[in-house]
Amino acid sequence: MSEKILNADELLWDTSSPDLGFEGVAPGCIKQGFLKVAQFGSDEVKKGGPKFMPGLEPGMYFCPQRRKIYGESFLAVALKFWQSYAVYDGEGTASKFKGNMTVAEFDEKVRPFATRVRSYMVDQRGYRYVDTRNFLVIPYDSPLEVPMLFSLSSTAIPASRDWLTLMESLTVKVMKDGKQTEAPVPMRGGVWKLT
Repeated sequence: MSEKILNADELLWDTSSPDLGFEGVAPGCIKQGFLKVAQFGSDEVKKGGPKFMPGLEPGMYFCPQRRKIYGESFLAVALKFWQSYAVYDGEGTASKFKGNMTVAEFDEKVRPFATRVRSYMVDQRGYRYVDTRNFLVIPYDSPLEVPMLFSLSSTAIPASRDWLTLMESLTVKVMKDGKQTEAPVPMRGGVWKLT
């Protein structure tokens, strides 16, 4: 495991060079960052545990991969949205994540043979399929950060619907054919305070 010993502001940089050294880094070379809300049972909250993050409390937003704590609210800029089904090899907490499935694939291959159990579906093999609403987000106050995945499922799906509805209602005044009218704003055009 590597450990950072100097902060970026302690180093001298030649900012005239566009070469940052990351040009050969492909998406598979780094961990995908996830924006999460700390829960009482989160490993990152458990003092003395290997994943413990000092200062993180339940209810705070954080990114475990980058070990960054954002606090009790997060100013989000959403870059993209997609729905998928997270697939697990069972129903308990010991079940392992097997991957994601598109909605079309789920509707064709699983839905006709699956049974609803609470907020998820289970197939004849015992695999669990969780409807997941995914947002790719960056913090508004740090727009150069690598985007993080913010996934909502189960009881958070209504919040996802509400957020998307508000996003779609954003408009901006524009001039068209000499008249002022409204045009939709791209998803990335809004800043949202998540609490």
